[in-house]
Amino acid sequence: MKVDTRSEKVSITSTTTAHAWGNFNLIIELNHLPPPQQWTTANLKSVQLIDLKFSYQDNGFFNRVFTWLAQRNKMTLANFKQTLITQLSRDLNSTQIEMGSNVLNPLLQFIQDPRQLTLYLRPDLPIVMEALWSVPLKQLGLTITTDSLSSVESNTFYGNKPGENNVC
Repeated sequence: MKVDTRSEKVSITSTTTAHAWGNFNLIIELNHLPPPQQWTTANLKSVQLIDLKFSYQDNGFFNRVFTWLAQRNKMTLANFKQTLITQLSRDLNSTQIEMGSNVLNPLLQFIQDPRQLTLYLRPDLPIVMEALWSVPLKQLGLTITTDSLSSVESNTFYGNKPGENNVC
């Protein structure tokens, strides 16, 4: 994990490689984060989210799980994925949460071809962390993408040196 505190804005970067699951990466930028010795409930209430990027790169984990679930349900992998997509679409459309195609379509695409999924939160203005759960998704600037990083961006995002590449 890297933490950059050179300004009022704090950047936190974390990379985790779990051989059985895949690669997890988090980049978060915050405003008004006090030094750790000053972390109290009252002080942390003023912390604001500027930007968040969470990326998951699959190494076959989801297809192994989907294959196992399909076999358990006596279905082909293709039928299982289609059933999962249909049910997820139905469930998400029946909620009170307004979710655009920029969120739902990449989730459905990831089920079909699970390689990489990236979630972005980019509110128009920094937002107090404790308000994240009560603000409509549209105000949070939520976007989800699949396989969206070029190899240059991927190398930077995964902390690789030039010439190294973790992209599937």
